[in-house]
Parts: sequence; structure tokens; C-alpha cells
Amino acid sequence: MVYPFSRPSSDMPAAEYSWLAAHHPIVKLPTAYGTEAWIVTGHRLVREVLSDDRFSARMPGTTAVAAEPMDPRDDPTTLLSNLDPPDHTRLRRLFAGSFTPAQAERLRPLLEQHAERLLDLVVEDRAPRDLASMFVFPFVGRATWLLLDVPDVLLPDFEEWNRRHHQSMEPAENVGPPPEVNPVFASRLALRRNVEALIDHRRRHPGDDLVSGLVRELESGGFRDHAELVNQLTGVVVAAYEPTSNMVGLAIMRMLAVPEDYARLCREPEVIPSAVEEVLRHQLPTDVGFIRVAAEDVEIGGATVSEGEIVIVSQEGAHRDPVVFPEPLKVDIDRRPNSHVAFGHGRHHCLGAPLARVEIATALGVLTKRLPSLRLVTSLEAVPRRTAFAQLGPRELLVEW
Repeated sequence: MVYPFSRPSSDMPAAEYSWLAAHHPIVKLPTAYGTEAWIVTGHRLVREVLSDDRFSARMPGTTAVAAEPMDPRDDPTTLLSNLDPPDHTRLRRLFAGSFTPAQAERLRPLLEQHAERLLDLVVEDRAPRDLASMFVFPFVGRATWLLLDVPDVLLPDFEEWNRRHHQSMEPAENVGPPPEVNPVFASRLALRRNVEALIDHRRRHPGDDLVSGLVRELESGGFRDHAELVNQLTGVVVAAYEPTSNMVGLAIMRMLAVPEDYARLCREPEVIPSAVEEVLRHQLPTDVGFIRVAAEDVEIGGATVSEGEIVIVSQEGAHRDPVVFPEPLKVDIDRRPNSHVAFGHGRHHCLGAPLARVEIATALGVLTKRLPSLRLVTSLEAVPRRTAFAQLGPRELLVEW
């Protein structure tokens, strides 16, 4: 048994997750990366590891000196998701006030209006339409630009990045970061330049918005320097946009795959919130688990994890744990309670979780209201998936009605 496990299909997680969650919730396995790692799959242990300060979020091997220094504006090792206290605490505080449930709810009416406008374009032609390119990607893009309060003068650049980004595919080989050979890195670099222009605009035209507030924090010493602000804000934008665009597409795809569930949401929109939680549990946008490193020897789940050993925390495994989720392979839009860990747990719980929930619910709500006869053109298995950023969301979602 070697991690990562092979999926039997793009829509079906590897059977090993369910088996391990039930029989060996923490186990050391060889990995395809040439190292061994502890794989944590049991729901209880997943939550324990993610909330235990003895497991560091810093990327393995980041203490080594790189052959060529990384531009600090593009350094993934210093992103919020890869930091421990006190840096993590300091930086998370600077962003947290803009990612509250109340802030997300304030955006809901604007998101509903934009979703309606996108659907107006979709229904202009009765031919099969690609809901991914015509609805999902521009919808999540606009939600992200609303969060940032991108001014009209810069909006075309961000929209152009959005269009190009979804053509980015992982290179066939590990070709490294140079943008001329790695389209994924090139996409990140283009976004970073847009973010720098936005920061510069807000420095010259401050307002009551997220980026203006971050600029003020930079000036008062909240950020170490300009490069740290650029890197963290770019990373937050990627984290707000990439998983959510995949998750919105997956949620629509999953509901359409079971016509009875989609019809139920049309009749009973009050069920949409619980349906959102279930697709978050059942349909993760990535197989890649959270990576942690033991900062000291740790006894957990009957195992001894030695200092420096790598631990891979599997959300897929936690979501297939039969002790917590009866019939875990079944999509049950009435499932309650639903203590999934799609947004993580502990100090690294996803900042953007409230907005992501609003985006998914809004997309499903507008679609079920406007297009109750919506259906997939292809089988679920034939829906093409993205490969960039280790995501599994639909690259194309052909529908008719």
C-alpha cells in the first residue's frame, strides 16, 4: 500500500481510505515521493492532529538553503497555511476581520445578482452549454473580486487572469518554477502582479475595504515589509478562489448526478444548506491531505510519531469514517450532524469557509430557481476534470434543460 492511493475513477475516492479509517486510523506507509509518512484517516485522530501544537504546519525541508533564493513575494513556504505561531497568529489576525460570517452574508445579495446575470447569458441559447466556463468560473471570480473590492479600473485585468487561469494545466514533468515552462507558476505570477497593482491603487486611493486595511497594517508594522503583504494577499486570493471554484462545480455536478436530489432542492430550497455541507463532506476538491511535521516525539492513537517525521492528515479518510458518518459513501443531503473537516480544523481552519458556503449555496439556489429541468449532457464519469493545482473540479460541465 503506497500513498497517494489510486482512485478507481475521478468521482470515486480510493477504497483504502475507508478501510484505513475503520481499521488503522494512523499508520506509517511508503509514499510515491520516496519517503515514509504517517497517514491519519480516522475522524477523531484527524481533528486531534490538526489541533495539536506539537505538529508543525511548516513545509518539510524548508530549513535547507535553496540554490537560488526565492523571491519573497512568491515564496510558498512563508504563506499563512504553512506557518506556526507566532507568525501565523500575527498574520491571521490581520485578515480575520474580513472573513466573518457577517461579511459573507453582506456579499450574498451581490452574488445572487451576478449569478442571475450569468444565467441570463447561459439561457440565450438552448444548445448544450458549458456551465463551468459560463457560470462557475466567472461567478467565483466575481465573488473573490467583491471580497477584495477590486476597483473598475483594475477589474479587466483580474477577469483576464480568471479566463487564462482555467486553461492552466500541470506540466507533464516536474519542470520547476520558471514561468516560461510551468504554466501554473506563470498563472500565480500574473495574479501576483495584479495584486501588487491593487495594493498600489489602495495606497493612493484608500477606502474602507480589505486591501486598504492591509496597507494601513503595513504602514503601522503589522507586516514585516511590502513583500510579505504581497505574498500573503496573493496566497489568500488563491486560497479563496481555487478550491471554491472547484467546489462550486463539484456541488452542481453532484446534485445533477442524482436528479431526485436536484428536484428536491428545486421544491425545497430550505434543504440547500444541509446539501452544501454534504457535498463538502462527500466531494472534496482534492485528494491532497494536510501535511504536518512532528516538532517533538508524540504519542497519538497508539502510535509513536518521532520528531521530524511527516504526517499526512487525510480529509478523505476522515469523511469515510463509518463511526462518524453512517453509510459514508452515500450522498445524504439530509445528513445531520455533519462534522466534516472540509475546511480543516484548529488554528488553520479555513478563513474563507463562511464565504465559500455562501457561494456554493447561492449558486445552487439560483440554478434550482431558474432552471429546474437542468441536467447533465454526459455521464458523471465522462465529465472532464482539471489537473492543475491537484484539484478534481470539473474543467467542463455540459448541461441542457
